[in-house]
Amino acid sequence: MSTIIKKRNARVNRSRPPAVERKPLPWRAIAVVSFVVLTLAATVAGLGRLLDRPVVIEVNGGGQRVTELDVRAALAEFDGAGFIAVELDAVRAAAEALPWVDRARVERAFPAQLRVTITEQVAAARWGEKGLLNTRGELFISAARYELPELPGLSGPDGSEWRVAQRYLEVHRLITPLGLDVRSLRLGARGAWDITLGGGLQIRLGRQQTRQRLLRLADVVVPRIQDLQARVKYIDMRYSNGFAIAWREGQQPQRESGGQEISSSTGAAAALTAGWPGAPFNAIEPAARESI
Repeated sequence: MSTIIKKRNARVNRSRPPAVERKPLPWRAIAVVSFVVLTLAATVAGLGRLLDRPVVIEVNGGGQRVTELDVRAALAEFDGAGFIAVELDAVRAAAEALPWVDRARVERAFPAQLRVTITEQVAAARWGEKGLLNTRGELFISAARYELPELPGLSGPDGSEWRVAQRYLEVHRLITPLGLDVRSLRLGARGAWDITLGGGLQIRLGRQQTRQRLLRLADVVVPRIQDLQARVKYIDMRYSNGFAIAWREGQQPQRESGGQEISSSTGAAAALTAGWPGAPFNAIEPAARESI
């Protein structure tokens, strides 16, 4: 009987899992790590408060169109902001919102300075009535307070600023070496180009073949009217094979050397061929002109 009980106990003992020995938690190590973490957090927070002092804004650059007072007024909301917390992009955007500011560089300077360096816009041309274009052909101000009559005047439909600026550069490169001053360039609503030179002489390029017409103007027309510019009201280049001249009141020449006599009617347009064969003033059919 005892033998059977012993066997049963042995089977029960074999079916039970072995007892797991439980180790005590390392409370001391946990306490040390927690203390270190809390100490570091407090140190970082204290250091952050120490470094995040109210900033002092320093303004550099500008001075011609943008004053230091203008910049400080635009950045008033950042006065007293934290050295660490202040957002440099927001400061830069606020400075560049000023009309005559092209770029603003913003940087922190230890211990509590915020340096703002201003690069002013450079006006290259007038646009429309009161607008101004920069050297990249961008309209940076639409209602300028300053009169800049020394700049060329450009105009055109909204959104055409860069295109008109590029065409002006092309005209300037071709005509200026000939001693002419390009005072204005206009792009009409229908795509026609008009140029005004110094002294009020107008050149009508039209819409088509403008590059070829500019070359014809520079190579053929201008050299042959150098001594007559003050007498010319406008030059019409809107012809497929030539151009026409309209004279100012009472200024039309009667005869050119080696050429034919011109009608003496006031303000009459004299047409000339691009090849300039024979007489310098030759008639061409009005039907050959571009429709406007």
